[in-house]
Amino acid sequence: MDAGLQRRAAERLARFPGFLRVNGFGTAGGDAVQALRAAERTGVLDQDVLRWSLKALLCRRGDEWQRFDELFDA
Repeated sequence: MDAGLQRRAAERLARFPGFLRVNGFGTAGGDAVQALRAAERTGVLDQDVLRWSLKALLCRRGDEWQRFDELFDA
């Protein structure tokens, strides 16, 4: 993967848990690190695998699970 693309993807992923918190999710501060690790293991460019990995990692309640896809797509 291009280094610039990889850096931009990592920056967006690092901000994603904060974006979820602003939208009422109960994610914790350390979740950004976990999100980046999940992306490394699953492959940042495999959107479906990344979506399901982050959903499992960052959703703590049923209502968060239901709203996650809309926020991930945003």
